[in-house]
Amino acid sequence: MLLSGFMVTGRGGGICVPHVYVTPANKAEVKELEPIVEKAPIWGRLYVDKGHASCANKQLLKESKIKNGI
Repeated sequence: MLLSGFMVTGRGGGICVPHVYVTPANKAEVKELEPIVEKAPIWGRLYVDKGHASCANKQLLKESKIKNGI
């Protein structure tokens, strides 16, 4: 089984891993942003790849007061 994992890094590249979110690699990333935003301590801007780009995810970031780095 292939897996995808997500973690939060600090501005200077330091790693902060209060929660690791793992999904099967064949699961669409576009629907996996909300659990990350809910559980990870995100300050400022969230940088993720374009696999997370959707109107719903942009709205989620806006409502969470997180700058969009998609």
